[in-house]
Amino acid sequence: ISPPIVACFLVGVFWKRANGHGAFAGLIAGFVVGIPLFVMRVLTRLDANPLFEVDLHFLYMAPVLFLVSTLAIVVVSLLTDPPPPETGELVWSRELYREDTERLRGVAWYRNYRVLSALLVLLTLGVVYVFR
Repeated sequence: ISPPIVACFLVGVFWKRANGHGAFAGLIAGFVVGIPLFVMRVLTRLDANPLFEVDLHFLYMAPVLFLVSTLAIVVVSLLTDPPPPETGELVWSRELYREDTERLRGVAWYRNYRVLSALLVLLTLGVVYVFR
C-alpha cells in the first residue's frame, strides 16, 4: 500500500489539477493491482500457482504500483472537476519556496528544517554505508 500513498502525496504536492477523486482512485488502483501481484508471488514461491508463474521480484512491485497509481490519479483527476482555486495554495511553487527562504533567513541553524533535513539525509547515508 506504500507506493499508492507516495504517488498520492507527490502528485498532490506538485500538480494543481490533482483532486480528491483522483487520489482515491489512485489508492484503490494500487490496492486492486497490488493484491493479485502479492498473491501470485506467494503462490509462485509455494509452487502452488497452477495458472501461470509470476516471479516478479518484490523490489519491482513498488515502481509498478507507483506508476499504476499515478496513472489512475492523473486520468481520474482530468476526467472530474478541478479542485477549488484556494487549494492551489497547498501546491509547491517557486514563489512558495522563495517566501519560505525569506522566512528562514534569520532562523538559527538548529531551528531551520532545511538544515536539519540535510543532516538527516547525511546521517542516513552514513548509517547505510557503515552497515551495508
